Amino acid sequence: MNLASRCALAVAAGALGLLAIVLPPLMDPGSRRYDAPLFPLVRAGVEGFGLLSALLLFVAGAIVGAARPPRAWLWGMATLFPLPVIALAEVMVDPTSHNLLPIECAFYLVLAVPAAVGAQLMARWRAGRQS
Repeated sequence: MNLASRCALAVAAGALGLLAIVLPPLMDPGSRRYDAPLFPLVRAGVEGFGLLSALLLFVAGAIVGAARPPRAWLWGMATLFPLPVIALAEVMVDPTSHNLLPIECAFYLVLAVPAAVGAQLMARWRAGRQS
């Protein structure tokens, strides 16, 4: 996998992961909206993380894993890489917005587990079909 392919896969993984987080609050007009310095919809998705979000992350990971990258589980984890970047951007705007940023980043790693599982399962399934 060359550099251009890895960059394209990283952008796709991040976009799919962000979409998996943001879609559930968008689909439910009655969901609670939170106050955030820059991205209130992302915060609503993280705060309201549920089964639908986990399922969408699993699907996002499976889509990323279909590219059969090396260490597919790691690429699955990359689906939520935009969240710490967004948190850092919000800290730059309002330093009091993310007081427990290291714990928040660890929480994002836990949230990315469904995507990592989906990516690894898809990569193994595709590798098995190619043999």
